[in-house]
Amino acid sequence: MVCATVGSSSEPQVTSDTHHSSKPCPYAPGPVRGQSRADTASPKFETVTTNGVSEILFAVEPWAPTGTLLTPFVDGRCFVDLVTEYEAGHGWEDAGIHEGLVLGKEDFRDLPQYLLQGRTLLQFGTTTGTVLLGCTCGIVDDGPFLADVLVTDDQVTWREFKNPMADGLNWDYSDLGPIVFDRGQYEQAIADAMARVLG
Repeated sequence: MVCATVGSSSEPQVTSDTHHSSKPCPYAPGPVRGQSRADTASPKFETVTTNGVSEILFAVEPWAPTGTLLTPFVDGRCFVDLVTEYEAGHGWEDAGIHEGLVLGKEDFRDLPQYLLQGRTLLQFGTTTGTVLLGCTCGIVDDGPFLADVLVTDDQVTWREFKNPMADGLNWDYSDLGPIVFDRGQYEQAIADAMARVLG
């Protein structure tokens, strides 16, 4: 899957590209899926906001054999790309191991619980936070990327990003974000993704 930049009012587009080599998952054996997304990058994280508020959209794409890939787009940019560019820009060797979340239909039914209410997608370990991205192999626990999600009456904020697989490597995400969304628009983006998958 290759992320494509889109306008803020458009549904995100994803395209298959067989000309790029996959970035192997460093934590799990077996076949992988996903692309090495950033050959050159800047360490500065930037989004395009209106009054400090970003727009969130979620692309959905089939993932063989039975899952669906959920990929966030922030202000029209693939969040996988944004994280990869941030990591690569800091010279971190394993930058680019992240992918969207591979979820089953049961997970999609509970999507608001995962993205708004703090329910974890992780089956192992003690890391806290909301899982926003998984690993290129499709297994969330192999390479999750998380944030603390703060929900107020009118806003949702992603902050204090973390990559538990980089524990001990001094990977510092402290200047990544925070990213603030309008709560109504955030909830609508979740509902739109659920409708595309569940009908």
